[in-house]
Amino acid sequence: MEINTTGYKEITVGLIVLTNPYHIEGTAAVLQVRGELDHEILGWRDWPGGCEVTCRGTFSTGEEYADTLKRVVAQKLGQNAYRMMVSYGMDERNMLEVGREDEGEGKFLRVTFGVFVRDPRFIKHLQLNASTGGIRWLPREQLKALIDLTTIDKVRGVTERRTIAMSPNEIEAVRKAFELLAPDAGAEAP
Repeated sequence: MEINTTGYKEITVGLIVLTNPYHIEGTAAVLQVRGELDHEILGWRDWPGGCEVTCRGTFSTGEEYADTLKRVVAQKLGQNAYRMMVSYGMDERNMLEVGREDEGEGKFLRVTFGVFVRDPRFIKHLQLNASTGGIRWLPREQLKALIDLTTIDKVRGVTERRTIAMSPNEIEAVRKAFELLAPDAGAEAP
């Protein structure tokens, strides 16, 4: 999981977790819903109600990507959830890169990995931060219904509860995660 990190203003690393929830047939992605308030800057967030990958955080110089992912999962989802995810099969050998948004040298690099965690009980142990609006399941069959978040008013955000809107790059990363990692990966992807 080595990627050239020189020359970027900021690098973020994200993770899309796939699992098989008991109440949903087949595989689902665990998405994080954007809350209204960003507790770190004490300001309003853009596109409240929109969805994001399971977690994302800033890459620290000197870290390997696997180390960054472990740290980000523990920080954003909680130590207990991280330990449960590891005990249910999450490790760097089964994390695959599923998305990359490279704005060029001196700008931003966003790398997204995907992983399949075989037991969904880690969800019970999530400790989400104050800026989140919760989590949301995205079953494979709802991939067709994803909406480009940038077409929605960024101040009002997603007002219809059933709407799942994400950035175009994250939509593609979620699709690729299903394609590469879902146990039912041979199923026709929408």
